Amino acid sequence: MCNFTRRNIAILTCLISSMLLSACGGGGDDSIPADNTVIEPNTAPVLTAPAAVIIISDTAILVSDTRIQTFLSAATANDAEDGNISTNITHDIADNYTFSVGDTKIVQFTVTDNDGNEVSKTATVSIQLPEPNTDPVITVPTALSITSDTAILANDARIQTFLSAATANDAEDGNISTNITHDIADNYTFSVGDTKIVQFTVTDNDGNEVSKTATVSIQLPEPDTVPELTVPTALTITSDTAILASDSRIQSFLSAANASDAEDGDISASITHDITDDYTFSVGDTKTVQFTVTDSDGKEVSTSSTISIQSPNSTTATGKLNDTGITWGGDYSSGNNTDCSGETISQQDCSHGRDVTHNDNSDGHAGFIFTKLDANGNPLAASATEWDCVQDHVTGLIWEVKTDANGGVKGLRDTGWAYMNTTNMTGYDPRDTEDKGICLASSNYLDGIYCHTEGYRIAVNSQGLCGASDWSLPTANELASLVNFNRTSPAIDSTYFPNSSSRVVWSGSPYADDSTRAWLVKFSLGSSKHDVRTEGKSVRLVRRDQ
Repeated sequence: MCNFTRRNIAILTCLISSMLLSACGGGGDDSIPADNTVIEPNTAPVLTAPAAVIIISDTAILVSDTRIQTFLSAATANDAEDGNISTNITHDIADNYTFSVGDTKIVQFTVTDNDGNEVSKTATVSIQLPEPNTDPVITVPTALSITSDTAILANDARIQTFLSAATANDAEDGNISTNITHDIADNYTFSVGDTKIVQFTVTDNDGNEVSKTATVSIQLPEPDTVPELTVPTALTITSDTAILASDSRIQSFLSAANASDAEDGDISASITHDITDDYTFSVGDTKTVQFTVTDSDGKEVSTSSTISIQSPNSTTATGKLNDTGITWGGDYSSGNNTDCSGETISQQDCSHGRDVTHNDNSDGHAGFIFTKLDANGNPLAASATEWDCVQDHVTGLIWEVKTDANGGVKGLRDTGWAYMNTTNMTGYDPRDTEDKGICLASSNYLDGIYCHTEGYRIAVNSQGLCGASDWSLPTANELASLVNFNRTSPAIDSTYFPNSSSRVVWSGSPYADDSTRAWLVKFSLGSSKHDVRTEGKSVRLVRRDQ
């Protein structure tokens, strides 16, 4: 059994009537679509209320205010059957309504479609007091200092830039920099030596005024000073032939001078020297080179340095000392750093001396400057793999390089030999005891003649090591000049002094309080000590001017 509602019956009746009318060709009623679709049930319209509005005001607002009217007219409505029905919208705000300061009014919007369906929505209107009135913020330029020996007018570009650099902003008015005034008249003159306090003032639209000051100073220039000229350190070239000025080593030396001036800055390009392009540096000569520079004020300074051409078979002790070789700094209390940094670093060793001013590892560690020499005393490239002596260009000394048999038969200059520091032990045979001057393991040489320092010196000179026969024991200071405190065991530049042990090395300096003792240098750490001469220690010979 089927249950029909009254609506179902009505629709069915309509359909049957339509069919009959269509069959008879009659019936002009078009309330039912020709395709017999069913009309959806009647739906309510869609109402869109405007977004809440907030008005900042310290007085009440009438409904006639354009901001209120814009709000009220912003509501829209649409209906599925009737389309846009925004004109049907009403609201509950009377024409004479007043919105009070501090209140939030709920406004109800209502719309009714043509079928009588009604919809309502709300939105709010708030009247808020403005933020308390605040002073503007003015920012003045930093103090201006002009160096001049004459007075400066207010229309000077530097003054004008200063005066126009002030800015101002206000919470309500925004950027009001154009409102800024100052107390400098157009014809004001800034006198030399004076500091003028300039007052900047700005007023916002509410009449709030703020002032701040900045200064303009006119200072006399510093007294005219002479330029500073720095010339290269003395250059020594080892050569058995004359050297032309065009030689790259000479040119590098000549171009190494630099100069600066307090007013002109770097004026190195203005440096001249007295070496002509065709000058020839003779072997054995030391040429004094004069460098001169002149600044833009005509102030001239001259300083000299030297170029020496030294024969490979000659050496001159300079009396200078090497630096320590230390290139790292201590950092109390955490220990040592790997570079020149740490506590009070300006007072530490790594911040001073040749290790800073001549730090170039290509010719020896840091400030050391070494040259490898062959068996005849001729200079070799730093990359040479075999050499017999080393020249120290800081001290001017030439040093013996030790050999190492590496388990084979030890030669005369082997690093494994030890010697007593004496000149009267020619009959001593080192093979009788192992703790006294061990120097020979066979009778290839005269028994015992080389196991003390004097005998060793004679033997090396007889061979003409590096083309010379004037080798001797170094003084304690000369020997200590080889110490590189940047390393230990051995504390010496092993790149130029291979086969160096960490043992103690004899010097030729006697101990003043006891003639049976002499000074030594411990190359494990680089410290000095004295010991009895009969102890067996290492030896490294040196050459210098006699």
